[in-house]
Amino acid sequence: MRIRHLQLARQWRIVRALEASPEGLGYRELGRILGAAQRTVYRDLGTLRSAGFPVARASAHGKPVWKLAPGSSSTQGSSSSPGTGAVPSLTFTRAELTALSLARQMLMAMPGGPFDAAARGAFHKIQAACDREGLRVLELADKRLYADLRRARPYTDRDVWFRELLEAIHRSETVRLKYWTMERETETLREADPYGMVYHEGAFYLVAWCHWRRDVRTFLVDRIRAVTGTGRFFTAPEGFSVREHFRDAWGLIKTRALERVRIRFARSAARIVAEGRWHASQRLEREADGSAVLEVRVAGWTELRRWVLSFGGDAEVLEPADLRASVAAEAARLGRRYAKVRAS
Repeated sequence: MRIRHLQLARQWRIVRALEASPEGLGYRELGRILGAAQRTVYRDLGTLRSAGFPVARASAHGKPVWKLAPGSSSTQGSSSSPGTGAVPSLTFTRAELTALSLARQMLMAMPGGPFDAAARGAFHKIQAACDREGLRVLELADKRLYADLRRARPYTDRDVWFRELLEAIHRSETVRLKYWTMERETETLREADPYGMVYHEGAFYLVAWCHWRRDVRTFLVDRIRAVTGTGRFFTAPEGFSVREHFRDAWGLIKTRALERVRIRFARSAARIVAEGRWHASQRLEREADGSAVLEVRVAGWTELRRWVLSFGGDAEVLEPADLRASVAAEAARLGRRYAKVRAS
């Protein structure tokens, strides 16, 4: 890791040197400035170009040189025009670098994800903008902080059309999806207006207006088998936000009507529940015996039911009646299943 950071610091010095030399610098001049071999300079320049830095070959006084592309500067800051390829002069606090290091781990934990290459390029530039102390902070953060996303789903075999789907979201283009429906165990072909995506519990979901269902639906990306554009464009509802769309849901499954849910947790489980933030509407009422009643208002309780069952006998649904009956039926089924195991 230390070697990597030294490489980034050297590459940033190349950008600074080119900025100070409008006529350009050759391999030999850059090698002298860096105290490095010409082949190292050659390799670093290639890395910078791959990462999107505005360095380009040119000719000055009959000899080949390297320059920053016209209109580019590493000190233009946030006033740079979008799309110029400018590298802003940035400074980071320790807390900011630590946060960026953790964010990097999270993005890199999505094998073959659609943001993999873009994230690598962005963090390459961030590291290149750091001084020696900043590189030390990043190195320490990489060792001391760990984002555990081992259950993140891989998207390597979906990389091409995943990117097409993201482009369709940006272009507001209606797409044709080949989608595997788990409930019916069949593949369907449908058109959808992609409004956005959500990353939830290790998986990506597409939020889109389904032309077949005539409603906003959530599609698990893992079950999308193909994506093709239609050449037709749509206008999303004014002010639509993916975050707000799921605000009243317990997870991602929602119905139109809000419903009050109350669950009593035994003392041992109540401590765990009190430590977490489970829903924006939650209210927790403490009981004298150490138990607690959690109240939420949610648009559908399908996912909440699984959460309640994870507490076993330490959780009791008080209302609504249909959720209580559903949990009771599942508990009875489990009892019968384990009774068979004992009998055998």
